[in-house]
Amino acid sequence: EQRAFHPDKQQRELLKQMPEAQLLKMVFKRMRARAVEKGFLEESGEVLALMDMWTAQAPAHAAPPVPQHRLAKLEHNLSRMTFSSLLALAVRNLKGRPESNQSAVVAEALSKMRTQLAAKNLG
Repeated sequence: EQRAFHPDKQQRELLKQMPEAQLLKMVFKRMRARAVEKGFLEESGEVLALMDMWTAQAPAHAAPPVPQHRLAKLEHNLSRMTFSSLLALAVRNLKGRPESNQSAVVAEALSKMRTQLAAKNLG
């Protein structure tokens, strides 16, 4: 399998400049696709519900449009990231929210998902 993607400086800047709603929507789409692809959509339900809620709550800012070729390249690179890496990216880029609380909620949901996956693999 390919090495996991790590954004370079230019892509990190792009991620910072993107409106939160656009970034979360893009990451949510990739996380859901990854869960389907790897066969753990049901177990990832709580984590995906958090992402869906954050996406819905994200303020819609008018930002300068990002060139389509840069978005396409970013989408491609996000598709190479693991589910956990995508989740970490989303949490790091939540703007104006108390991160300590978000981290605790995410950690709990991720722990439940991993427990369910372990039980599924054993059973």
